[in-house]
Amino acid sequence: MGSFTLFLAGNVSSALINLTSIPLLGQPLLNRDFAGREIPALTTAMKMAVNSNWGTRDKEAGSRYDYKGLYDFLMDHAALKHTMVREIMEGGRQSSAEFNTLGAKVMNLLSLPFSATEEYNRATIGIAAYKLAIDNPQMVPKEYRSEEGAKEYALRLVKDVNTSGMAATGPSESRTILCSHNDCLPLCIRNSACICSVYQRRDS
Repeated sequence: MGSFTLFLAGNVSSALINLTSIPLLGQPLLNRDFAGREIPALTTAMKMAVNSNWGTRDKEAGSRYDYKGLYDFLMDHAALKHTMVREIMEGGRQSSAEFNTLGAKVMNLLSLPFSATEEYNRATIGIAAYKLAIDNPQMVPKEYRSEEGAKEYALRLVKDVNTSGMAATGPSESRTILCSHNDCLPLCIRNSACICSVYQRRDS
């Protein structure tokens, strides 16, 4: 909570830097499965994610993409709105009364830039991963080759790139000896980097 308040709360530059998780973490992880096809998918996803209503689109006749279903699926798994900011803010409060204090309201306001960029990151990665899995089923593991499987694949990628609690609740790659500590914000970034390195070792 202290680190967030001192270095990230209300800091627009930190919020903008947060957007780099798409090219620095999301793209390499998607490249592992799609070998370059992820670039146009990410570009399309970034344009879609700008609009907060992307998840309200019903599946059109003849379309392969059920974006409303994807949005509902990710929301059901707390993968879109449950940001690192929310974890930090809620984790630092001991009673329901603390959520309504003036200080809490100010912190909620200051957290908006960072929270907004993380929500954007999550939506972008989710949309791109889902679209890629639907378009290229032969390039993902068998369990991800159906409509529901593509949503599961999107959920996995969103968690791998964005989940701040990786050391406790994230994928198994983040729960290694080197990646098991998550007691300050820089280590959240390290956890994500650990996942990339594990994937690279598997391919080498």
